[in-house]
Amino acid sequence: MNLTTKIAGTLALLLVAYMSFSSPGKVVIRETGDITGIINNARELVQGKTFWQGQLDAITARLNKLEAEPTETAKMNREMENMRIEDQREMEKMYQEYPDTRPSDAERQAEALRNKADSIEQAEWDRTMEKERLERIASLRKIYSLVEERAR
Repeated sequence: MNLTTKIAGTLALLLVAYMSFSSPGKVVIRETGDITGIINNARELVQGKTFWQGQLDAITARLNKLEAEPTETAKMNREMENMRIEDQREMEKMYQEYPDTRPSDAERQAEALRNKADSIEQAEWDRTMEKERLERIASLRKIYSLVEERAR
């Protein structure tokens, strides 16, 4: 057996070993049930049901994260609101100590309008992100049912 054959055999063995024990670490199944990528197709060929069980686990983890997102976002929004209130308190203390730094009526009105514009933009962004989140959840549930059949 020549050196080239030995090297090729060793590389093939390493590739099979890699495919046997590696995981894509994410959902790699499309809504059609197709596997994305050559390497992931090879993993499925080598791992069989283990690959599909890993995909069920990946889908479940992603679904859990997406379903928890509104709660996490609400928590973050509450924290931001608390920080804004604290900031207002600190600014009011500064204005009492240094009255000349208080914004004029026109500056306060302009700031209120900027805040209103930001609020409108944020509401649009939130609607877009929620729509995408719900679409992704629906897609993952569909994929889950396809994968579940193959994992049995």
